[in-house]
Amino acid sequence: MEEGLRSASLTLVIGLMPEVALTPARRLSLAAAGASTACLIITDPRAPAAGSTATRWRVAQRQSAPHPFEADAPGAPRYAVALECCREGALMIEASSLLLEWSDETHRFRVASRLAHRAHAPRRAGLSAG
Repeated sequence: MEEGLRSASLTLVIGLMPEVALTPARRLSLAAAGASTACLIITDPRAPAAGSTATRWRVAQRQSAPHPFEADAPGAPRYAVALECCREGALMIEASSLLLEWSDETHRFRVASRLAHRAHAPRRAGLSAG
């Protein structure tokens, strides 16, 4: 992962690990920052949190959306996504918890319909996007 990050030729590096110790997490974080490459480390939810990450998210599967045409069929898959830790905490306060729904038509995630009204809500004064 570290070599891929340092190469600066990748857009995203994803690693699946049982857990990440502080030193390797810090090395990956520095390599990602140095190359401006996103690094996603997926760990077991029972593993201790890596202390050097910029953000920590918890993703959990939720009950699927209702199917639009068949009441007994499963609808679009849904996932609860919650921001647990962020170095720039004040910037992410509005989007700390979302219910996302996968769209087979667009091959993207969208905010589930019961929360969609919040997606375009104006931000509070004093918060900036970056």
